[in-house]
Parts: sequence; structure tokens; C-alpha cells
Amino acid sequence: MRGVIKKKISEKLSILVLMQGIKLSKNELSIFSEVVYYSANGSLAMDVQLAREIRAKLNISASLFDTAIHRLSEKKVIRKNGKSIIISPIYSKAESITELLIKFE
Repeated sequence: MRGVIKKKISEKLSILVLMQGIKLSKNELSIFSEVVYYSANGSLAMDVQLAREIRAKLNISASLFDTAIHRLSEKKVIRKNGKSIIISPIYSKAESITELLIKFE
């Protein structure tokens, strides 16, 4: 049996993260989706303007944003080094995933 599910980036990331046994809150997933969207080649330089833009788009406070980034780092979904955020290739390429086939025999 084969099924194809077309999903937006946040839904794809949710599935990929869950497959690795990691549970993200709604806010963490929203912020992670934005980080992946703005990243280039799996990395992102988080400057003040970009953080402000993401917070405005999601309508969240600075403390909620910072806490979510910290939790994503603790859960090893991202790696944070100063202002740099490194995203695993499995997540950074999530937007290009069109099919996910899981077969249990």
C-alpha cells in the first residue's frame, strides 16, 4: 500500500521530528518552521532584524521566541552557536520532500 500526502513545511517538519522521537510544542514548531524557511544551506545567522521579522509574523514576544530557540537547541533539533543556527540536513531539505514512504512488513 502506498500513499502520498502533500503537506506544508510545518506539517512535514512535525512528521520528521516526531519520527526521531522528539515532541515539539505548537510555538516551537512554528518558530522552527520559520527558521528552516529563512535558512540557507542548513544555516542561519539570526540577527536582530530577522528575529523581529519572525516574531512579528508569528505575533509572539521576544521572550517566547528566545525560549523556543533555546528549547529547540536543548532537544537537539537545531545547534546554536552564538548568533548562528545550524539545521540538520534532514530538516533543511524538508521543503523539497514531496513523498514519504514508510513500509512496515
